[in-house]
Amino acid sequence: MAVRGELIKAVTFDVFGTLFDWRGGCREYLQRSVGLGHESVEELLNVFRERQFLYMLLDNCLGRGMRRFTELTRLAFLYASEHIGFEADEETVKGFVDAWRMLPPYEDSAPALGKLKMMGYRIFMLSNGDRDTLVRLAERLGGVIDGIVSSDDAGVYKPSPAIYKAAIRRIGVNRDEIMHVAGSYIDVVGSSSAGLKTLWINRQSARAERYGPAQAAAIKSLMEVPSYL
Repeated sequence: MAVRGELIKAVTFDVFGTLFDWRGGCREYLQRSVGLGHESVEELLNVFRERQFLYMLLDNCLGRGMRRFTELTRLAFLYASEHIGFEADEETVKGFVDAWRMLPPYEDSAPALGKLKMMGYRIFMLSNGDRDTLVRLAERLGGVIDGIVSSDDAGVYKPSPAIYKAAIRRIGVNRDEIMHVAGSYIDVVGSSSAGLKTLWINRQSARAERYGPAQAAAIKSLMEVPSYL
């Protein structure tokens, strides 16, 4: 989906893997507090993220109510730990969840958002995370966030169109006046399907899925975002 040449008033950002380095923050906790080796940590984190996405999709599909993202994070970590043969005690699980709630921002996050703010754009977080976690993370970006749209607001997780529509209502502009910066292919598909102009911050050089075309330009740094406005 083309994004250039349109009048954009607001930019929404995915959070985990887009603004904040979930892998780096969780890796640092595991290596410092648990003493796992590099290969074990990377395998655990890969399985953890896959399960985190799976559990969100299951909650969306089953229609039995949405469990909080923090709880799904806890369950995904327990599964991933068991997968690599690591027995995580309650203190370790709590420490991992706490680390997730205090992730470090990427080096380009604050400068890029600051530049967009100076250019006059409104900036919003649009995330599957719990609202209280997102509020805490937003504070780490120096006051540039104008608002937060969470899965808590929509009662569903991405890529359900409902969460993107909740963002449109929250921001109060037409959908063609919003550009979303997605951090995963799932987010790209959801955002594009909801009719939002979309950029894909593909930090890990992930391949596009076979499910359907990724209707978004791919960028490597958030500092590239202004050139698409």
